[in-house]
Amino acid sequence: MRYIRKTNDVTEEYSGPGMGDAWYASNGYTAYAGASPLSRLDIADGAIVEQPQPEPEPRVLSKLKICEKLEELGLWETAKPLIEAEAGEYWTLAHDVGEAHPKFAALLAQLRPQLEAAGVDLDALLDECVMERY
Repeated sequence: MRYIRKTNDVTEEYSGPGMGDAWYASNGYTAYAGASPLSRLDIADGAIVEQPQPEPEPRVLSKLKICEKLEELGLWETAKPLIEAEAGEYWTLAHDVGEAHPKFAALLAQLRPQLEAAGVDLDALLDECVMERY
């Protein structure tokens, strides 16, 4: 069992030695048996509320890694004309590509059937092309 309280708009979890129910109640803690991280918990009207998980941020992908992965699969020469036709100057000028960018999203929509026909899971391929953050 975990014990959570909210003090001055800060939600905190008790981490000391085990105390009795009366002690937790007198110090403003509420029992919580769930598994959500503290960052997703709030207390409203004396009850613990689990906040929804935030949407993941769109990935930023390395063009170089995308090209390398397609080359490894022997698909670069097939995909290159489609990439150039669909993304054009955007592909040429960009150092990296944002997954949520409309031009790249349109490119992915065009590439997906071609790669799936070749047995490639595009989402798994892109997972390997995420830019490293420094």
